Amino acid sequence: MKIKHLFSSAFFRPGLLALSAASLAGCVNTITIDGRFPAPLGERVPLIVGLYFAPEFESYKAEEVLYQRSDWKVHLGTASVQMFSQVFVNLSKQVVVLKDKPTAGATIEDVDLIVVPSFVDFGLLDPAATPLDFFSLSFKYKIDVFSPEGDLVADWIINAYGKAPVYALNRKESVKEALMVALRDAAASLTLDFPRQPGVTRYIDRVSSSIAQTRQEANPE
Repeated sequence: MKIKHLFSSAFFRPGLLALSAASLAGCVNTITIDGRFPAPLGERVPLIVGLYFAPEFESYKAEEVLYQRSDWKVHLGTASVQMFSQVFVNLSKQVVVLKDKPTAGATIEDVDLIVVPSFVDFGLLDPAATPLDFFSLSFKYKIDVFSPEGDLVADWIINAYGKAPVYALNRKESVKEALMVALRDAAASLTLDFPRQPGVTRYIDRVSSSIAQTRQEANPE
């Protein structure tokens, strides 16, 4: 198994999230924000979870050109990798970030379940181009969960939404705040939805029973 990173709740330290905004004049401004946003504590599953982030997911940059008034580029991939990693550190026994995508017939060892997120949609509403008096930002993730053998266990969509008031002297700060609100929204949805997905629940029950049986056979009374 090729591993990129190994996380545990004791050693995980969230990194930094990045957002950049470019004006039509070609000037690019980069904002760096602290990635230690609180991921909700949910029901911990007794499994080792593998996370696979495709290269296009990690480097995803959403771009919105709004009526030739403003041009925004949001580096959403880096922020999302941090968010997913932090959520699953709280949700699972251990987190392993994988280099290889799960495929049918190719078993990935040393993990019990594999989560593969992808982007479905992104939208940004700028008050400069709308009658709104706030920035509104939304995006969607598709979540695919696989067994180590590459079989699909569950899949669903997570919606994230954030908004922030317009700061007259710092519009980029408004977008940054809306992004953080949306990421917290996504983290809360993921924390609640993951253990409640029927396919995930059935799989956890089956794997937990198998582990208990193996231990009993190894240590008979």
